[in-house]
Amino acid sequence: MGFVVTLVVSGGCGDGDAVPIGAPADPCSPELPANWAPTWRRPAVPQPGACTLGQIDLEYASCEGPSATSARCSAFRNDAANVVCVSCLFSDEGAALYGPIIRSDDVWRSNTAGCIALLDGDVSAGGCGARVQASSSCYDAACDGCAPVDAYVACRQKAAETSCRQYYLDAVCLLRPQYASCTEYASNREFFVAAATLFCSSGSSVNALRAGGAVE
Repeated sequence: MGFVVTLVVSGGCGDGDAVPIGAPADPCSPELPANWAPTWRRPAVPQPGACTLGQIDLEYASCEGPSATSARCSAFRNDAANVVCVSCLFSDEGAALYGPIIRSDDVWRSNTAGCIALLDGDVSAGGCGARVQASSSCYDAACDGCAPVDAYVACRQKAAETSCRQYYLDAVCLLRPQYASCTEYASNREFFVAAATLFCSSGSSVNALRAGGAVE
């Protein structure tokens, strides 16, 4: 029941710390696998009637929030009335298309890149959403195996300055004010609810976002 959200980092380019010859590789020193390249996972088509706002709130409270428990989460997800909603909410990291919440093991992240792509109406591999996803995927690949979470976050930040510098620069479009409805949230719950509402609830729509409306 963890989380990772898209990181926005800044800083100069560096070569990283020197490692003695023959020393074991440090999984928290960012390094991309040979021949690594990002794969663009387009956003799934929104399903505005899949969830009510109440279901989204209950999913977060029961399964993701500070008061979540295995019993509460199982009760919510095993209720037949919630099956369609849960199916809309979550995508596995290896899926061809991404819905609002992307899961990898016990970690989740909101689909900020997909939100941007939907907001732009540009789901191409050259759009801002695709570039944002590529940068995040690069940080993940460069820091694979790094733990615990604090060290992993620090590794991702360093990757943006080193191994993934070009992907980071390509994704600075993330900072544009028109994407605030995808990026400007202060808590994990806000990121979760905003993405879930956009993709799965009738409480919001892409058109409302384009018109500057807030995700409720």
